Amino acid sequence: MPKVLKINIDKSLLGKRVPFIRYIYAGIIANLVIVLALLAIRSFLPPQIPIFYGAAEGERQLAPSWALIIPNLASTLASLVNIALCLLIKDEFLKKTLVIASLGISLLATITVAKIILIVGSFNI
Repeated sequence: MPKVLKINIDKSLLGKRVPFIRYIYAGIIANLVIVLALLAIRSFLPPQIPIFYGAAEGERQLAPSWALIIPNLASTLASLVNIALCLLIKDEFLKKTLVIASLGISLLATITVAKIILIVGSFNI
């Protein structure tokens, strides 16, 4: 039977200083998968997509289709900032809160982009 290379993430330096590091990795991977999926299905999307729901109704809500990567890139940036804060903070509760918040941000960004794609996409099956 061939030997399988097993990498133990939790025993790395980052894994020792940041609790629940696998949650952060899962959130970042989910964001990257959505960005790659957006690049793959870009031809099925209209040229302008409603993404800025906080703006006044009309053309200010619209953005080019490539702008759908903004929520996931912002979520990845928030995760990286939270990792940096976890390395500076000593309180374990705050570290766990930052990590779980990162996962929540990633999941909400993924759900938001997926819903927009399903609403405006034209998939002829």
